[in-house]
Amino acid sequence: MNLKDQLVQILSDLSSVAQESSLILGALILLVTGLIFTNEALLKCIFILSLGIASYYSLKVSSFGFILSNSLEISHLNSKFSQLLIGSTVLLVLFQRKKQITEFYFLILSLLVGSLFMIKANSLLMVYLSVELVSYASYILSGFSFTKRGNESAIKYLLFGGVSSAILLIGLGLVYGSTGSFYLSILDASLFNSALSQTGLLFVIFGIFFKASIFPFHIWTPAVYQSAPVDAVAIFSVVPKLSGLILLHNFLSHIQLSTDHWIVEVIILMGMMTVITGTLGAIKQSDTRRMIAFGSIGHSGFLFVFVISNQLLMDAFWFYSLTYAIMSMGAFYIIHCFEANSIERNSQYAFINNQVLMLVSFTFILISLVGIPPLSGFTAKFFLFSYLWDWYQSSQSHLVLSYLLISVFATVAALFYYLRIPYFYFLQSNIMKKEVKSTEIALSAKIIATLFGVILLLLFFVPQLVV
Repeated sequence: MNLKDQLVQILSDLSSVAQESSLILGALILLVTGLIFTNEALLKCIFILSLGIASYYSLKVSSFGFILSNSLEISHLNSKFSQLLIGSTVLLVLFQRKKQITEFYFLILSLLVGSLFMIKANSLLMVYLSVELVSYASYILSGFSFTKRGNESAIKYLLFGGVSSAILLIGLGLVYGSTGSFYLSILDASLFNSALSQTGLLFVIFGIFFKASIFPFHIWTPAVYQSAPVDAVAIFSVVPKLSGLILLHNFLSHIQLSTDHWIVEVIILMGMMTVITGTLGAIKQSDTRRMIAFGSIGHSGFLFVFVISNQLLMDAFWFYSLTYAIMSMGAFYIIHCFEANSIERNSQYAFINNQVLMLVSFTFILISLVGIPPLSGFTAKFFLFSYLWDWYQSSQSHLVLSYLLISVFATVAALFYYLRIPYFYFLQSNIMKKEVKSTEIALSAKIIATLFGVILLLLFFVPQLVV
């Protein structure tokens, strides 16, 4: 193919990345507009419009295949998750932000663009560039609280992320050097029969673990979740996590390693350790943000189940991911409302008094995070346990059975930390005597918080709405 034909092909492929292009253009317009105008409503409108256009193009995707010289792959899976990532980002407009609006929204759009490229990446170069774009935006956003603790956690996040990026880069280099393959779509198990190629694959997997908060690359999560701006934390808990898991699935699904392969056994062990670490870490927390951070690590371990076997049960993975996104965004939105209307936040028991409706909505979300009916978190956990049981029956792997048992015990243990807040507020009200100075939360915020709970309730009874 000559240069002219290549240019024509690239131009025709650009329509397939219209959502990313609209986000990039929107980010640039937002940045320039922010230098001239300081109108909050105008900047928010540009942000929403960019996401709206991207969402429109994501819904229009009808053809699947490889584009841009096989650098990207458009599939049914990543098209659906593109809509989820964009939809989760749209919810940020619910959070009140009065400072650094231009820079914040610009970085959020940059993070989203990187995440969309992550889930579509087919070349090793695109994998690295997209992961780094997400990482750089995340590093800066984590320090947007401009406090001493926030700066410390952002620096730790940056240092730990730099090590993870180096591991990923070394792994990609080893994979390319040992297999001679630059594209994920032509990787298979036969190319990973040497120690060098297997080491490279393991390094790549470990590098991706950082984005999804998988053990042992989860260490940054509690500190960042505790001290970063709550709207940034809400995005961290959903967008990079899900895009990292899908990228990991894209690697493993092409290679098709058997369940008894030592690399698969190692990453299954890492998944189990993620669930255990998240559960044990959450039990001893008194700060709400840190508790939810460890809980999100546990959910990373649950979601990890769907992407490490050879056959991805897409409907189950999609439903769990959607439910998790709603629960996580809802939880952080309510925490944002409490923090925005409270002068102090010392512990998870010092929530604002006389805000029963908000606490009831928060309780609904926490119950769903545990996996108790009648909320969609129960349905998601049911899909998870059924999937693990079917996987065990087909593979007869004791590791898979152990994963199932650990997941069940972790779900039971989640009762003790997720329901601690409603227990002490509603059943042990004498402990809540400490008054917290606060202002009244707006009615609109209460309605939005209630809607999160209503959606989780609706998806329990009618899951076919989304699967």
